[in-house]
Amino acid sequence: MKTLITLLLVCTGLAGFGQDTLTVREVFDFNVGDLFHYFEDGSDYSAGGFYSKLDRITITDRHFSSGRDTVFYTKAVEGYTLVPDYVDSDHPYELRYHFHSYSDTVFYTDLDSGIMSYIFKHHFYFLQDYNWDNYHEEWDFYQSDTLAYRSEDFCSRTVNGYRFSDFSYYQDVEYGAGLGLVLNVEALEECICHIMDVRLIYYMKGAGSCGTPDNRTNAGI
Repeated sequence: MKTLITLLLVCTGLAGFGQDTLTVREVFDFNVGDLFHYFEDGSDYSAGGFYSKLDRITITDRHFSSGRDTVFYTKAVEGYTLVPDYVDSDHPYELRYHFHSYSDTVFYTDLDSGIMSYIFKHHFYFLQDYNWDNYHEEWDFYQSDTLAYRSEDFCSRTVNGYRFSDFSYYQDVEYGAGLGLVLNVEALEECICHIMDVRLIYYMKGAGSCGTPDNRTNAGI
């Protein structure tokens, strides 16, 4: 563990990631009415090889803490899961939609810190034991595996992320400006399969939109 963390910290510098580095504030910059469609393809890691999930997330409220260093969002979430259900002995399984709807509240703090610090705190299991109380922004992990680019998939919005791979494991986590999480993929070489595959497939912010929406509902497909 210590050796791996040391390797990650070898390439440090005060310059950080340059102009394309996003802050937490820029990534989680949502407005009331913003809409995001997330699709999870769980066919590799579900029993029977059939599973998918779609969440349509609408931002319904936004407010800041008194010090404006924390932002709170209320979200309306609705969508479906598609899973094989037992029917009867003659037809043991049938793919069926199960629709869901609920509300949720999330918050993000340290808004002026770099998004890479957030990524390393909340993803990549091998960094979970790192002493983040002693983290300093100038220690940013300036690695060749760090991603900073304008994404054609998200209509030229800036995306920051990190991609890790060795001979047995692969993980790619990416966040976009004003979009939050846009990709979280993990794969294992031993089974040549994904153990996590969640992607932003569509968003609408104000009058602009990007991607292909999935509007399947229990009122009809």
